[in-house]
Amino acid sequence: MVRGSDSAKARLWRERFERFDEGGMTIADFCAAEGTSKASFYAWRRKLATQHQATPRKKKPSAFEPLTITAAAVVIRLPDGTLIEVPANSEGALRVIVGQLVRADVEAVRC
Repeated sequence: MVRGSDSAKARLWRERFERFDEGGMTIADFCAAEGTSKASFYAWRRKLATQHQATPRKKKPSAFEPLTITAAAVVIRLPDGTLIEVPANSEGALRVIVGQLVRADVEAVRC
């Protein structure tokens, strides 16, 4: 559990991880841009993941079905039947597409 002055650091690192998830940079490039070390990045990711696992969360309804991963591509089937296929080695494109789908899913749940 993160306490005291660590809570401000935890909030800072959660915000950093959100930027990292949206940015499509390598960990090394991201850490250089943020002015932090890779060791701190990994330590805080582990610390926050452990904290996150200890906190039970309600399952939110999803507006799209789970991903299907094949040897050559990631295939996403939307509820309306639309298929999105992304080469498995296109990590940056996949990250952007999944990020957009998650944001759309959150918006759909709010409405």
